[in-house]
Amino acid sequence: MKGIRVLWIVIITLFFNNISYAQSPISEKLKTIPTQDLEALKRALFELMNKDHLIYTLFDVKPISFSGHFTVAPLGNFLSGCNKDGLFCKNWETWEKYKSLFPINHYVFFEEISSENIKSIVLINKQLFIDTVQMHLETFKEYLCQDITPTGLLSEIEKKQSLFSTIKHNPLLLGILLGYGKHNAELFYQREKVRQFINNKYLPRVPYQIAKPSKPFSSLKEEYDFYHAKLKPFDDYHYSPLIVDPVHFVADHQNSETIKLKERYKKARGRISKIYSKADFLEVTLSKLMEL
Repeated sequence: MKGIRVLWIVIITLFFNNISYAQSPISEKLKTIPTQDLEALKRALFELMNKDHLIYTLFDVKPISFSGHFTVAPLGNFLSGCNKDGLFCKNWETWEKYKSLFPINHYVFFEEISSENIKSIVLINKQLFIDTVQMHLETFKEYLCQDITPTGLLSEIEKKQSLFSTIKHNPLLLGILLGYGKHNAELFYQREKVRQFINNKYLPRVPYQIAKPSKPFSSLKEEYDFYHAKLKPFDDYHYSPLIVDPVHFVADHQNSETIKLKERYKKARGRISKIYSKADFLEVTLSKLMEL
């Protein structure tokens, strides 16, 4: 009899747990969305979260992430039969349609027209953003404003719904916020400043002051080659069974900051993949976005 009572307790517990999961706030809200729209919502969020790394911002690893898309597809895309951005934008409209159902607390999630014919979907982890700006506050003051504060900068971005113009399109600040490490962001910034004078197609319109090589370099080409040799792909591109894609950027692999970042991203990728392997992608993503 005692064994039977224990068995019934287990069955009842599992039964009510399943009811609880099936009737979670997210599940109930998703039931109100037509099937076609639900599929579009899944496709949009999956592309953003996994393919464009927003998932690392969602799970407290990267301060910010963004995904860029053409608002008007280039002619070459139409000629080749590829209009991926057009499909994404259509799916993204579904999120805009239903986003009021999913109030967001610890993140800023918005669309920004970052340049002509290009819009970016930006996700900011508020606490990580504040912590990162505080850590590199002198650098942010140098390029933006001496009176700047981490919370003030975040408030300005949130109010304007604009990341890139608020940080003055600065590649160094952007690299730091993207979680690439200050050292790697500095190398990339220096390389891109020199690059425009190495290849004629990148030369700015005149009048423009031609840069001089930094010490100890004897030419801009030598300086560019130095940065280019230092910066290599951060992650390998070999097949992996993990659900979550790795983060891709260029980095100096000999630098101690990069070594720590590799370990951090490796652990985070395994941890996040494990979470998604046990539950529905859309429900996990929306639950995390709505986390109190």
